[in-house]
Amino acid sequence: MHECPKCGFVQPKDKYCANCGLDIESYKPVPDSLFVRLSKNTGLQIAIVILIVIAMAIAIFISQRDRIAQHLANAIPSMKRSMPTSDSSKSQDSPTPTITAALRPEPPNAPPVAASPKSRSALNVVSSDVRKFKDLSVAFYEVSKAGVAQLATDGQILNETQQTKSFLLHVPDAIAKIKEIDPEARSHGEPHIEAFLVGTPFNLDFTHMGGKRTPEAVGLSLVLNPTAMTDGVWDFTVEANINLKNETGGSLLSTAINGSYSIPPKSALLLAGFLPHQKILKDDLWSFNGSPLMIYESPDFINGLTEFVIVIQPK
Repeated sequence: MHECPKCGFVQPKDKYCANCGLDIESYKPVPDSLFVRLSKNTGLQIAIVILIVIAMAIAIFISQRDRIAQHLANAIPSMKRSMPTSDSSKSQDSPTPTITAALRPEPPNAPPVAASPKSRSALNVVSSDVRKFKDLSVAFYEVSKAGVAQLATDGQILNETQQTKSFLLHVPDAIAKIKEIDPEARSHGEPHIEAFLVGTPFNLDFTHMGGKRTPEAVGLSLVLNPTAMTDGVWDFTVEANINLKNETGGSLLSTAINGSYSIPPKSALLLAGFLPHQKILKDDLWSFNGSPLMIYESPDFINGLTEFVIVIQPK
């Protein structure tokens, strides 16, 4: 018996296929295409799989490289703070919804960030003056509008709108500077001092739950998240949420304020003008007793003569 090489019909051996008429003796099969031959090559298939795995590994490494580098950059300052040092460096530790400050603003006459070796040495001398700082102090002040304008003029404005300002004061004691310009300025609540630990945020919560009247948290909450400390410059982010009700219980202000800031040596960050000058619900005002929001008891603030100022400075 003989099988036709074209149609597969089985018959006694003959020159022609009884099914398709093929001349079996002179038939020459068409060779497989290159693709078919490659698809049957097991060695080639294994090589392709290996190349794909290597390419994926390289892609994953490249995508994670920057993240790993950033993680190491944040970890090194924390490691330095945990190591014992000499006495001279013992203490080195590390409103509109869109507020973003310029990164690492420098005080007047300070060396540039991309400094030559000689300039870097000068910067290290300046940095030695701030090694005693290990905490951030957050204070809340009521300052006259003219006083805020003068402070901003004397300082370095980072961001400004019609109602709000964020700026740096290049002074070792911002509170003393505020009282020098506006002797009538007064604090609302005690200053809050927290350790500056990279990657460890600290919260200032001046809210209360409104209950059935308003089930959400009412007031001001503030989160400072230290991100780095290099060459005496303190880098951190600020996340603030403000939710206030007017006299009749309607919404007066509900907004989030987010920003990234840097405080160079012997400087302070001031945030001003983020609270509206209107009366708030009396029940809320009583609940804010002892908090910075007691500024709403001030007739000067309600009448727009003073501003609410947040003062952030290394201590």
